Amino acid sequence: MGNCKSMPSSQTQFMQTARILFFNGVMKEFREPIKAGEIIKQNPGYFLCHWDSLHIDKFMVSVNSKDVLELGELYFLLPLRKLQYVLSVSDMAAMVFKANSAINQMISSRERDDMYCKISDDPLPQESQKMVSCQSG
Repeated sequence: MGNCKSMPSSQTQFMQTARILFFNGVMKEFREPIKAGEIIKQNPGYFLCHWDSLHIDKFMVSVNSKDVLELGELYFLLPLRKLQYVLSVSDMAAMVFKANSAINQMISSRERDDMYCKISDDPLPQESQKMVSCQSG
């Protein structure tokens, strides 16, 4: 007896990284602590902002260069000129679309490349199947 569930470890691994969506739509992950200043130094003319600090009709807020990027969080690398403007609905929609596309591409790529399955004996009242837990890893 059992149930069927899917818990890709790629999603768990995804939460254990700091992710930066670059201005060109490329997403990079960092598994080790890294300071915002290191990213900025490699990308002059750009700033980092945390996804949670983005609010429509408000100015974007830059992450302090001394701050360490938090694992499980998403950051955007944007041109410095964006600091002078309030975030519009269309800007936010474009950023959400890019982030969603990049995240989905990373997850599906990991699941496709690293999928494995294991059998478990967790009981389910009305089923007589073994639980299959598919994970990437």
